[in-house]
Amino acid sequence: MALIPVIAVLVLLQRPAEGHLLSVIVESVRKGSITVIADVAPSQSDYSIYKKNESVAALHILSVVRITQSGKTRYRCEASIDGEVPLGAGESLTLSSEPKPAPPAYRDSFGRDAEHYLPQITSKDNRVMVLVPKGTAIVGTKRKGSDAYPEHYVELDTFYIDCYEVSNRDYLVFVKEARGNVPVSWENGEFPQKMAEYPVIVTYTEAEHYAKWAGKRLPTEFEWEKAANGLITPVRIITEMGIEHKPVKTLYPWGDDMNFAGTNSQEFWQKRTSYGTSTRGLLPVTEFSTQNRSAYGAVNMSGNAAEWTSSWYAPYEGNRTPNRRFGEQVKCIRGGSFAQPVSEQTTFSRAYGGLPSLSKDSAAGFRCVKIPDPADMDTQAREAMP
Repeated sequence: MALIPVIAVLVLLQRPAEGHLLSVIVESVRKGSITVIADVAPSQSDYSIYKKNESVAALHILSVVRITQSGKTRYRCEASIDGEVPLGAGESLTLSSEPKPAPPAYRDSFGRDAEHYLPQITSKDNRVMVLVPKGTAIVGTKRKGSDAYPEHYVELDTFYIDCYEVSNRDYLVFVKEARGNVPVSWENGEFPQKMAEYPVIVTYTEAEHYAKWAGKRLPTEFEWEKAANGLITPVRIITEMGIEHKPVKTLYPWGDDMNFAGTNSQEFWQKRTSYGTSTRGLLPVTEFSTQNRSAYGAVNMSGNAAEWTSSWYAPYEGNRTPNRRFGEQVKCIRGGSFAQPVSEQTTFSRAYGGLPSLSKDSAAGFRCVKIPDPADMDTQAREAMP
């Protein structure tokens, strides 16, 4: 069917409480699809076609192209149609839709959890934890061939995460109170007094035992990645489909710049052999508390000690890169260590540990998470509970 030039002026009426009305003119019709012209870019993807004030079919916009027609800017919309309805080129239609719901991306800024729960608590093991409200986490990278490919969204519930990595001193309390075994990494089984405030390096099994004693658990790699992000507030983006709120992902807990001076990394030690009383290697868990802090308040999630997560080192859906370590055999480690370059300490960088076994490989440090309970609520929210 030949395309018919359109010269009519079309108007978009926005009625937030009742839905969005869009007047269009049919340009061409094909089986199951249609092309329409509008003066204003549609604000949503899904509409209902109305004829004589009655909904006769559902329309889903597939693409929008800005064109110039009769000296004016208009929008050519390709769409699919769900329903049998006779339409002809040149026919005027009214499209209607419900108001577009706010996307779930980073609901943190608007979610009620951030209002109800305390932003910071002290847990059973006398360690500070910071709140990460429920919302959407952007996980992975767009770089093909990476073990963290592809980038995707994961919905997470509210959780608290340790502000700092578990130190040798913290672990000593567990050994004494729980009569647990000393970690494999302590030389001759003796507490390293000079390294008391440094991250404890443990096996996965040792990290799990500590977490259980503390009434917590190890984070999933998705929880870890969200807590490591450097930005919470979504960004407003104007598109031809209207305004969208997109979550933002940063490369590092402090942002996107490679902040060598503020992270314990390979680059940090290139021109120095000591730092304060420390020689090349791990630094106290509170070091770089300002420079290397995520948007949620977690410190040193990039560099220093790499950290265990509870997730298996498995491929993300859509990743078909061969990797003999993928599967349920080794656990995912995050954050990178002091011995690695900053490029391997990104929020999405993945490594693994657990060879020859999860109880013998002292591959990383760790921090714990816990799900909030009524004791973590502010007084007003707790009193309002039924």
